[in-house]
Amino acid sequence: MLAIAEKKKKENVAEYILYMWQMEDLLRGLDFNLNQLEEEVFSDVSDAQAKSTNMLWFKKLARDMQDQAVEVSGHHQDTVELIQQLVFLQNKLLAMGQNKAFIEAFKEAKPVLEEFRKRSDQIPSNDVETALTALYGMLALRISGKEISPETRAGIQSMSKYLAHLSHAFKAENPI
Repeated sequence: MLAIAEKKKKENVAEYILYMWQMEDLLRGLDFNLNQLEEEVFSDVSDAQAKSTNMLWFKKLARDMQDQAVEVSGHHQDTVELIQQLVFLQNKLLAMGQNKAFIEAFKEAKPVLEEFRKRSDQIPSNDVETALTALYGMLALRISGKEISPETRAGIQSMSKYLAHLSHAFKAENPI
């Protein structure tokens, strides 16, 4: 799981953030019980080194979440900081006006972002977090097998495109 996180962080920061939110929710779902995590998630892993590395990573993530008081809700500070960097980059790209593909994707997603914010119980503070929250909600709906309307799919598609362009620009400015 650590290897997946590292790969996503290098390739697509939005996917990385969504993945880390899943890992946070996995820990929450297990009430931060690392023994249960090891039994339920890593019991079939035969590579002792990989198992140990992943368990240490989860232990650090759990400790960080507890230290940051995000055991029940909220997000790890690393993802919060990445979102802030994405917001800064978005503002820079819009102000400079040079990345036409991003600007077009943002303009297409903006009405959907505003509509999502109107319907949301917890209002995200910015467009990036709004789009990420919507995509995470879509993942949850898919996992639970709930029906997703064509309108919702279209809206999610526009937000996904916006985040893809923003992630691409982020990767270009932050080569790892």
